[in-house]
Amino acid sequence: METYSLSELTSMISAQFKESFGLYWVTAEIQSMSVSGGHCYLDLAEKDEESEEIKAMARATIWKYCFKDLKNKFEQGTGIKLEKGLKVLVKVRPVFHERYGFSLNVSDIDETYTIGDFERQKREIVLKLSEMGVMDKNKQLSIPLFAKRIALISSETAAGCQDFIKQLANSPYSFELTIYPAVVQGVEAEDSVIAAIDAVEQSDQPYDVLVIVRGGGSVADLHCFNSFNMALRCAESTLPIITGIGHDRDVSIVDLVAACPQKTPTAAAQYIIDMAAEAETRLLYCIDELKQCADKAMRDSEQKIESLRKDLFTYAKIAIDKCDYKLQLMEKELMLSSPDIVLQKGYALITKDGELANAGSLHNSDVIEIEFSDGKIKAVVL
Repeated sequence: METYSLSELTSMISAQFKESFGLYWVTAEIQSMSVSGGHCYLDLAEKDEESEEIKAMARATIWKYCFKDLKNKFEQGTGIKLEKGLKVLVKVRPVFHERYGFSLNVSDIDETYTIGDFERQKREIVLKLSEMGVMDKNKQLSIPLFAKRIALISSETAAGCQDFIKQLANSPYSFELTIYPAVVQGVEAEDSVIAAIDAVEQSDQPYDVLVIVRGGGSVADLHCFNSFNMALRCAESTLPIITGIGHDRDVSIVDLVAACPQKTPTAAAQYIIDMAAEAETRLLYCIDELKQCADKAMRDSEQKIESLRKDLFTYAKIAIDKCDYKLQLMEKELMLSSPDIVLQKGYALITKDGELANAGSLHNSDVIEIEFSDGKIKAVVL
């Protein structure tokens, strides 16, 4: 029976690998990545698209002599940092080392594949959200013209968070800002941001708006905002969401479902300030309109009062004239009924003991006084 030492067998396998295998383009996900001595060591894996179960796995190496160039080529071409979690298309040569076993030597990387995979994932998630009918759900919530009470989700130490706070602080308006800290980069970001949204909605504070901000970064840094679960949670938020994520060119799925996506954290703050300025303008306009209405009402009232005064004077004069006319008539009547006038007409005034007398009150032998217009006489009743 022919026998071999282990080194002999592994040498045979290594030689066979060199004869049988050339270069291959392979798609895989980077499970882990480390750099030592200028060399890059990777664990590459293939996962089942539905279950995420690993179907195949292999160690890979990018040797020092080409690692720097490949890394620069990839990151400049994609704007994405080469790191674990990415799906990549790499040119590899299968090798078998007598001591380290099977691995892959990476000699090239196609950066366009990773960009395309990111976009493919985004399209699939957007399609799924659209089929669920939630893409425009948050957009249907109205943002108050003056969003005074603001819940902010961000990393407290991040520059984007500070830019947002500084922009609000420099405005002429007073806002009530509460920060809900969250991880906004990497694998922990999805759960962290979702937990922060839950905390905001469970709070007793009556917030007007929910703001999510994160400063600029690589495509990979911002990729967490393309998460299906995070986007779905934002779409179903009970508060209107304003986003300010990344740079001007960056548009995440969270931006697409938000009620009001803005390009940057500073732009998100400025939008809220501009809304407050619009509210102030409208308020000042209403105050001016109210003042004008009040002034007009006062002028109209003054005119009515003046008109009433004139009418009252006219009506009073007419009433006084009528009373004066009646008084004149009464005066004439009184004058005509005066005893002097009556006596001048040939009548006489008969009194007894200083009081007016009539036939019934006189008796024989009574002494009476008869007054004529030209004098008085005394007489005895017979």
